[in-house]
Amino acid sequence: MMSHVDVPANLARLWFDTAGDPVPDLLPFLLTITSPSHVLFGSDFPFTPHERALANARRLQEFLASDGRVAAHEDDILDNNARKLLEAAGARL
Repeated sequence: MMSHVDVPANLARLWFDTAGDPVPDLLPFLLTITSPSHVLFGSDFPFTPHERALANARRLQEFLASDGRVAAHEDDILDNNARKLLEAAGARL
């Protein structure tokens, strides 16, 4: 017999990165299934060319600073969340 799976709760436990070009459309959608504490910056380097990765990072930073839903989490998404995840995995930073 199969047991009940709480899909929304399981999605909220996952970690997501911002690789690619997540703003203005994808990041707001992502925040409907998880909290800003489970989102971290991802450049998609080396698959995204350096200049494009920098432009995406600037665009993400501008979006985070200007969007009231996530402005308080800008430092977490751009830096702190990745540190927490790596430390939880046993990385020594």
